[in-house]
Amino acid sequence: MSIEESEANPLKSFDELLAELNKEAANHKRDRDNFQNQAKVWADKRDKCNALARSKASQAAIFKEQRDEYNREVKVAKEQRDKWNNTVTDYRERGLGNSSEAKNQANCYHQQIVQNSANGQAAHERMSQLYSEADELHQQSDDAHKKFLICTKAGDIEHQNYIIVIKKIQKLRDGLPDD
Repeated sequence: MSIEESEANPLKSFDELLAELNKEAANHKRDRDNFQNQAKVWADKRDKCNALARSKASQAAIFKEQRDEYNREVKVAKEQRDKWNNTVTDYRERGLGNSSEAKNQANCYHQQIVQNSANGQAAHERMSQLYSEADELHQQSDDAHKKFLICTKAGDIEHQNYIIVIKKIQKLRDGLPDD
C-alpha cells in the first residue's frame, strides 16, 4: 500500500500503516537475503568447478607432454629401424652374406616403436579424457555462474524494493508532529 493509498483511507491508524510497511520491508529484506544466500551457493559451486577444471587441464597437459615425448621416441626409433632395414636390403642386394645382426637391430627398434606407440596412445587417451572432464566442469561452472547472476539480480531488485519501503516509512514518520 502506498502512502497516497494510506492517506486516502483514513480508517487505518498510523500504527496499522506502519506495521504493514514494516512487514513489507521485512519481506523484501528476507527475500533479498535468501537470494544473496542462493547466489553464494552458486558462486561456491562455480568456483569449485573452475578449480577442478584447472586441475584436470593441468593433469591433461602432463599427459600431453608424455604423449609428445613418446611420439618423438617413435620418430627416432623409426629412423633407426629404417636405417637397419636399408642395411639388410644392401646386404641382400650385394650378396654380402649374413645380415642377421642388422635384422636384429631393425627388429629391436621396431619393438621400441610398438611399445612407444602404445604408451603414446595411452597417454593421448588419458589426456583426452581429462580435457573432456575439464570441458564438462567448465560447462557446469558456466551454468552455476548464470544462476549466480540471476540470484544476484533478483537480490538487487528485492533490495531496491526494500529501500523504497524504508523511504515510505521515513516519509510517514516525517509527517508526524514532534512531541
